[in-house]
Amino acid sequence: MISVAKLRMSTAVILIATHSSAYAQPYCPEPLKQHSIVFNDKAALADRFSFRKTINAVLKSQGIAVTKEAAEKLVSTMLSSFVADDFVNRNSQLRMQVSERPMESVLKASDLLDADKPDNPFAMVPVGLFNRLDLVPEDWSDCGEHRIVYTFNKAIDHGNSPPASRMTIIFEARLRNPLGGQIGCQPVAEFWANLSKLADGGVIADELDRFYYTGLSANIGPVVHADNYRFGQVRGNLFVNKVGTSTGPVQWNLREWIITSVDGNSSSFVPVTVKTNPLAELYGAGVPATAAPQARAATVKDEFWREFKGSYLGQLIEFDEVATDKNHKNYDKRLDRTAPEFDLKVFKSYLFSKLGARFDDKFNEFQSSVSPIDNPMGPAIDNTAFKQTVVDPEAARLAKVGVDSTQLVARAAAVTCAGCHNFFKAGPPAGTAPIAKLGAEEILWPASLNFVHIDEKAALSPALTEFFVPFRREQLEKLVCKPSAPITVEQLVATAEVQARDRSILRLQQSIRALAPQTAPLGAGTTGGLISQIQDDREAQRLKPGFFVQNRRSH
Repeated sequence: MISVAKLRMSTAVILIATHSSAYAQPYCPEPLKQHSIVFNDKAALADRFSFRKTINAVLKSQGIAVTKEAAEKLVSTMLSSFVADDFVNRNSQLRMQVSERPMESVLKASDLLDADKPDNPFAMVPVGLFNRLDLVPEDWSDCGEHRIVYTFNKAIDHGNSPPASRMTIIFEARLRNPLGGQIGCQPVAEFWANLSKLADGGVIADELDRFYYTGLSANIGPVVHADNYRFGQVRGNLFVNKVGTSTGPVQWNLREWIITSVDGNSSSFVPVTVKTNPLAELYGAGVPATAAPQARAATVKDEFWREFKGSYLGQLIEFDEVATDKNHKNYDKRLDRTAPEFDLKVFKSYLFSKLGARFDDKFNEFQSSVSPIDNPMGPAIDNTAFKQTVVDPEAARLAKVGVDSTQLVARAAAVTCAGCHNFFKAGPPAGTAPIAKLGAEEILWPASLNFVHIDEKAALSPALTEFFVPFRREQLEKLVCKPSAPITVEQLVATAEVQARDRSILRLQQSIRALAPQTAPLGAGTTGGLISQIQDDREAQRLKPGFFVQNRRSH
């Protein structure tokens, strides 16, 4: 048990050592520049954030010897996961089908890691760094996510048939709070804000290099550390359809992994469910055909309908209810349709950013794609019974905020990965299903760049530039313009206990030898038990309400 008395005695020392400027007036420009939220200078990023450098940093953080072979072995564990045609959801115990990805599975790890050869079309190169402090939980137990996006150096043109191959890998590190409370994350917020003082891309990239690979201090960072991809994740956006003379599917597909070491000598990408992506067939009239066993699938579907009505429906309209509640702590006149100060652009920015639901992981599947079977609004899913049974009984509550049953289901579709990246492409024509309506104006989900939000040239999508970046910038300004409250002893105790638990997990990792995580079922044996323990911790953290965004989603 951690001594509260000892913590009380050392609080001042810890505060000074970790954040000596904690009570100083933070830097507060008006407004922050875009590169305090996303830095997408491709030339400046190229050498400082190479794919190999990130993979090597992950290996080093695990105490694994950094060699060419070790790096290729780690990347190969991601590629080998594309051979599978199903995975087991450890919470629901459903075996859920996924699309085989034959073209991704035959890619060579050495090609993805080698950006030095100009004739290598498959090299992964950095195109953007993203500040996602807006994803901090309400209790400030972590400091949000800090991301690196890699793509092929350019889309690989195959002529008219098949379409160009593309691939994106996003390293989404969830940074642990070294102290607890808002003050523990204040140095991170101020670091990103202070980038607005800089104009030279090379200097900005150098500062970000320090944060990502070295750390801001002995207690904060580095971002690129294996622990941060156990509690965070790595996500892939896949569209490889030709390698050599072989041709594969042309369906966009998104996947998710965590990184962990289970034998102390090697590291693995472990496939996990894609968050906020319930199996789309759960919205349908019948038993989900892509999940087995069927009897269990029917039970899970019943649970999903009950929990959607009891929790998720309310979460999907929570923004609307708060927007008109003058007594709510987060009330903002700019978002209140009945107020003279109402601002439609700000309203959209906040709606798109805050819309979400904290779906239990037992419902999530292992992919999100443009396939009609993965779209709750698509032609392959008959959601009539779902709307009649689950949504329509709440019609009076929905009517108060001006949302109908079709818009409600459209919101559930929009918060999936495929929904955000290419809304309804596989169902109705893109943009025909609104998520809200204000008077005569239908509010449609904002546009991506053909299923990506940052492309191979480091261009940003309209959704980012017009809505998501302005929202995130405003939240960062709130952090750096308002001094944080002093940390409490209770917060120190809670944080220290979390860190002690994390250290015990790491010790357990180092003690396991000669196990093969890619062949062991998740949740079975020593390896599966370790992975389950990690995922339990991740799920508990993920389901916490957010400080800025109540229902946090990963995109």
